[in-house]
Amino acid sequence: MDNTRSGGDALEPYDDDPASHLDRLLARARNAADLDQTLLRRLRTALMHCVDLHSMRFCKGPTRTRGHRTVKHVFLLADGSSETLWEIEDDTGTDGEVVRELHTAQESVEARLRERFGDSVFPEFDFGKERLIAEVHFDVGRDGPRGEAGLADARHEYAQDNSADHAWRVLRRAENGDRPGEPVRQRLRSAVAHETTLVTMRHTRVEGVIAEWALYEHAFLLADGGKLSLWELEHTITPGGHPICEVYLDEMAARVSADRREAR
Repeated sequence: MDNTRSGGDALEPYDDDPASHLDRLLARARNAADLDQTLLRRLRTALMHCVDLHSMRFCKGPTRTRGHRTVKHVFLLADGSSETLWEIEDDTGTDGEVVRELHTAQESVEARLRERFGDSVFPEFDFGKERLIAEVHFDVGRDGPRGEAGLADARHEYAQDNSADHAWRVLRRAENGDRPGEPVRQRLRSAVAHETTLVTMRHTRVEGVIAEWALYEHAFLLADGGKLSLWELEHTITPGGHPICEVYLDEMAARVSADRREAR
């Protein structure tokens, strides 16, 4: 096992022994006094330890700056067993200061995150077995997932630049069988302006394989004053790891497709 530490923007090497690593965790955890002392004594006898970034949620934008990540600290004990401390890092401290907590069970971590981040745009949290999830949300002032009916002019800065041709290219590269059909294609022929926004991107490890997906909103302003969005899912969650694109009329449908592929 490699000894590593969490801090800053990445997991960086740290040449310390398990006991010193534990001391470092306890020194920065605001709930260190609540941890079971018997467990801590066991951890001080560990032979090795490793650190793994388990999940991350971070929102960029003017309306939401809070983020959090969960780091697994695994200690290998002399009897061959292992113990895990789950460290939550978030930026809810004063002036965005990072605050940390330690937990001994996944369930308590999930409960804590739901308690503190239940008002997030995407409040769900999934502790998939042997999965690493790193997800970034790019906040554009939305109230949540939506389809065509939820568009608001304040959310977009439309550009008048071959918008009908842009719509055609997006639809042409879609490989999903339930992609928008001919009626949508015909309607988008009248597009006079558009804007493309990166909404979410995720890196995930499933069964040891790294995959990634990104969700884009292509918002179109039509000649009759109407508005329509195409939601493009770009991902490598395929048997050979090759990239493909899927296109939907609804954001949630695109997310469901990504979640369904990850669960396979």
